[in-house]
Amino acid sequence: MGMVSRLGSVQIQSKSASELEEEHPETEEWLKSYIYEKKLDTKSQAFTLDIAIYLGEVVKSNHSGLDWGVVFKPKSYVSLNRPVITG
Repeated sequence: MGMVSRLGSVQIQSKSASELEEEHPETEEWLKSYIYEKKLDTKSQAFTLDIAIYLGEVVKSNHSGLDWGVVFKPKSYVSLNRPVITG
């Protein structure tokens, strides 16, 4: 595992060589320069997911007609097969 740095409660670590290799083949050539060599550690990812769910619930409760859903098409959609607010 790579070096870990701490910013408050959030920890950032280097991606492994295998993670970088896995990301590159699936990425368009022009986008490869934007793949960062750092990532949030598992605990920090869980923390940010909790914040995202909370904010989604706040938006949903303040706007009628919105709900959680999953988008299956188009395949190029950034949040494909992930929970999103729909409506």
